[in-house]
Parts: sequence; structure tokens; C-alpha cells
Amino acid sequence: MFNTLCKKCSWKSTDAGLLVLRIGVGVFMFLAGWEKITNLSGTVAGFAHMGFNPFWTYMAIAAEIVGGLAVLLGIGTRIASIFLTITMAVAIFVVPKDLKSLMSPSIFLFASVALVLAGGGKFSLIKGK
Repeated sequence: MFNTLCKKCSWKSTDAGLLVLRIGVGVFMFLAGWEKITNLSGTVAGFAHMGFNPFWTYMAIAAEIVGGLAVLLGIGTRIASIFLTITMAVAIFVVPKDLKSLMSPSIFLFASVALVLAGGGKFSLIKGK
């Protein structure tokens, strides 16, 4: 019954799925970056404790804020997702090695890789292959 109902839905498409994925990744990446920038001194200190100099702290914040907004709007989705993928890959290797700490960066890593491979879809502001 559900399959019959969904076949009649005009909004059911790969592009609609990519839109939902972009909204989720974009909003939460932006919020993660915003949280870091609102406590910049604490963020820089936290990154320094993990062995990163301030330059890499600012790069991670930029990737999350600018990349999150770009993915959300569908502007350079693949390029922005590459930077988010790199940021999340680094996060996976530097966070404590318990399952709970690895879940968020791992989920966002896979979602970002999916956006690199698929692009933003037809509901992007700037469409491209």
C-alpha cells in the first residue's frame, strides 16, 4: 500500500532526497562551526590541546560555517563537501576512541562523501554536474 501511495507522489525523487540530505548536513555543519566561533578562545585552546595550531582551528571553523552554508544552499556542493569530508576525517582520527564520540563525525563523513559523489541535485541554487 505504501509503495502504491508513494508512486503517486510527485516529490519522490533522488533530487528530493539530496535536498533533504543537503539541508541536514548544511544546517548541522553551520551550527557546529557557529558554536566554535562563539567560543573562539576556548576552541583555539581545545584544538591546541589536540596538537593543532590556530590556523587549523580557523580552517575547521571556515569549513564548517562556509561549507555548511554552501551545502545548504547548493552552491558548489561538491567542493564544499570535500572540505567537510576532510574536516570530519580529521575529527575521527583525533577524537577520543569511544563509539559515542565517533558517531557524529562518522555520520557527517559519510553524508559529505555522498554529496561529493552525487552533487547537490536539481534543487540547488547553482546546478552543476
